[in-house]
Amino acid sequence: MTNGQLGINAQPDAGELIGGKSKIKSLISYDASDYGERTKACYLKIDFTLANKTTNGNTSSYGSALTINDYLSNFSVNGYLYQSDDSESEDDEEETDTGEETTGEEQSGEEQSNESQTTQQIEVTDSRTRSYIIPLSLFDNDGRYDFVIPVEFDVYSGNNSNFELRTPQGSKYSNYRAYVTVGLLDDNKQPLPDSAANDWIIYTNARIKRDIITPRINSNSSNEQNGD
Repeated sequence: MTNGQLGINAQPDAGELIGGKSKIKSLISYDASDYGERTKACYLKIDFTLANKTTNGNTSSYGSALTINDYLSNFSVNGYLYQSDDSESEDDEEETDTGEETTGEEQSGEEQSNESQTTQQIEVTDSRTRSYIIPLSLFDNDGRYDFVIPVEFDVYSGNNSNFELRTPQGSKYSNYRAYVTVGLLDDNKQPLPDSAANDWIIYTNARIKRDIITPRINSNSSNEQNGD
């Protein structure tokens, strides 16, 4: 998984925040060319979680998964946008897969066709996970099983998003690790064994305290001004 930037500057004049959010753009590269059961695959499943870096004494680590909607919003996966929970209207959201089984009699042919042509967000009970299913038919891969999936999401930061007050314990300016797991599903949307792979990107959500920064005086310039 690759990322187009290293971090976010939450200062109001940094020019990076729009409405208290900054966009992260990334690419997921997943290659199942050597996977023995790849021909059984009909879908890709992508799971996202998020953790922040914490320090205890001299030891630093990434802790438990966070409630992802407190920190990230407006996911775009393979070109399909899913609005955040705080959007003005939930009616504009893409249709989601609730995970409930639907018989052929209950589901129209048009609905079945649409399902095979769109990336679906899965509703999950775990608020720490975002999950998506992508039909392999959406990829123009000429029968190959290596995939590149563009992913974008917005990161809350700064005062305009009330970032520091978004969670009861207070959101922290910190390094964050966005984890992604990609695996193959069969035609019943069941995971194919041992097909999952995982990776992550790390970004820094920071706000510089400028009042504690002392400008460094260039001694050469000072000498020139004094005629030395």
